[in-house]
Amino acid sequence: WRRTTSSSYNTGDDVDSTADRLVCGWTKADFIDYYADAETNVPDSWYFHTMKASFRVLNYTVTNEDGGGSIDADLFEPPDYC
Repeated sequence: WRRTTSSSYNTGDDVDSTADRLVCGWTKADFIDYYADAETNVPDSWYFHTMKASFRVLNYTVTNEDGGGSIDADLFEPPDYC
């Protein structure tokens, strides 16, 4: 949607203050602002104008002593009531 419609346009680069990285911003038709990592193009956050609400992508990294990492899959199991 960023490149195919005349109602969306690039708002330029900015620094994501929570992750200290460069992000590229796009906006569309007074509806949504979208930000992606400038290097990887991975989504960073969205801001919906009418809701006045922001949603951020959460990143979780684990590094162990040898520089690798792993995350316990049990931490991501939904509870039984879901």
